[in-house]
Amino acid sequence: MRRIPASWRPMLREAGIGASSIYSGLTALRKANYAEQSLYDQAFFGISIGLERMMKLAILIHARTAAGTGPPTEKQFRREYSHDLLKLFAKIEEIRVLYAGRLHWSLPNIDVSLKALGIISDFAQITRYYNMDLLVGSARVTSMRDPVEAWYSEIASWILEVKYPEKRKARDERWAEFLDATISEFSAVAFTAEDGTPISTIREATLRSSQMEIIQREGTVVCACLARHVSELFFPLEMDARKNGAADVPSLHEFFAFLNNKESFFRSRKTFG
Repeated sequence: MRRIPASWRPMLREAGIGASSIYSGLTALRKANYAEQSLYDQAFFGISIGLERMMKLAILIHARTAAGTGPPTEKQFRREYSHDLLKLFAKIEEIRVLYAGRLHWSLPNIDVSLKALGIISDFAQITRYYNMDLLVGSARVTSMRDPVEAWYSEIASWILEVKYPEKRKARDERWAEFLDATISEFSAVAFTAEDGTPISTIREATLRSSQMEIIQREGTVVCACLARHVSELFFPLEMDARKNGAADVPSLHEFFAFLNNKESFFRSRKTFG
């Protein structure tokens, strides 16, 4: 009976963790809204874990095939990268240059992608316990950004400015005005938006809900493209590893086949994986 080599197991497990985390995170982000803000934290948690595992795996495989180098030690990983996704991404960009002729995808908007990655990287390192730090009066809260508020102010605001058609905006505003005039005297609204502003009228709630669909969709596309940017490295890395005698590198790219798609596909999805 043929067995999976023992040396494959940790890589397969890490790839599995990375893929399942990315997919659950994207699914949560596609559903996150002002009324269920905990889904943002769930999304950032999954996406940050998934991207970190993916990038560290890619760096490890590349190190096995790069001339004169070996895999980074545990101390090197902790000292050089830790949970800093921006540092890891910078290394991924260096590796991508070496494989430029064998890669297909690119980031649709590098500036917005890096802003999103920065927010998720902060979450991975310091802001994942933002709410608890706030509750216990931690002094370090003063130097933190609320991750949900940061996402709304940097990513959602860009989406509404660039991806929100004027015709749809006008239609949404008319609908919000109509509902407010029709049912406001029979209804009560009490929410807080992601940026901290109160939502206290039918008009505000309706308009935010209409905007939310496009924010969810386009924000998820940004993060899916970041994951795709990393995942497409696996296939050429695996091929080169085997050519150089590193037989302990399994076909990790198969875990991320779902990401090998256009942005239009990501926009059509409400669940991932």
